[in-house]
Amino acid sequence: MDEWFEATRQQLEAVAQVIERHVDETIDGVLEASDRIAADIDQAIAPALENLDKWETEVAKQVTDWLPDVPVEAVEDFERQVDDWVVSTGASIGEAIRPLEQTVKPVINQHQPCIGCRNYHGEAYGENPDMLVCGIHPFGYDADQCPDWQSTWQPESKD
Repeated sequence: MDEWFEATRQQLEAVAQVIERHVDETIDGVLEASDRIAADIDQAIAPALENLDKWETEVAKQVTDWLPDVPVEAVEDFERQVDDWVVSTGASIGEAIRPLEQTVKPVINQHQPCIGCRNYHGEAYGENPDMLVCGIHPFGYDADQCPDWQSTWQPESKD
């Protein structure tokens, strides 16, 4: 029995060596072919990249020549105004969609008592997977109806 086992082991080892040699040869062939392909691509696109750089420089010069000389202060003032507009518009959009978000996120996060509640937060912070559900019930409310629920669809009273 030991002779059969040893003969089988030697045959399997010989097969493994042949497979390993073929795999090594195949990998070497693939690496050589990929190096040739990369060199061919580089050689083919190098002139086009040079032409693209020249074209970009020419277009930039034409645009610069065409544009009037604008004072730096005017450009900076315009950029500030655009930034202010973007910030205020983003805040307005955020406030407009807040009721919808506070209705959808609790459904997605499986916090049914919080659906449509203005107190819902539903965010996880840092590496801690625990979510801050709301400031009143940080881990959520376990019953069907939360006693602190306030509608996000009605405007806040300014008492």
